[in-house]
Amino acid sequence: MSAPTTGCPDAAEVSTAVELLRSAAVRAINTHVNAAGSCAACESVWPCAQALLAEHNLAAL
Repeated sequence: MSAPTTGCPDAAEVSTAVELLRSAAVRAINTHVNAAGSCAACESVWPCAQALLAEHNLAAL
C-alpha cells in the first residue's frame, strides 16, 4: 500500500521551482537594463516593471 498523498510538494520539487524562479529573475535583470533612463529590453521608463519584479523575486529567495 502506498503512502497517502498530502498535496504538498517534496523538497526536490520546491528546490526545482525555486531554481526556475531564480534563473528567470536573473535573466530578466540581465536583459532589462538601464539605457539612458529607458529599459534596453522593453523601452519603458527605467526601472521597468519586469526589472522591479525580478529584483523583488530574488530578494524573496
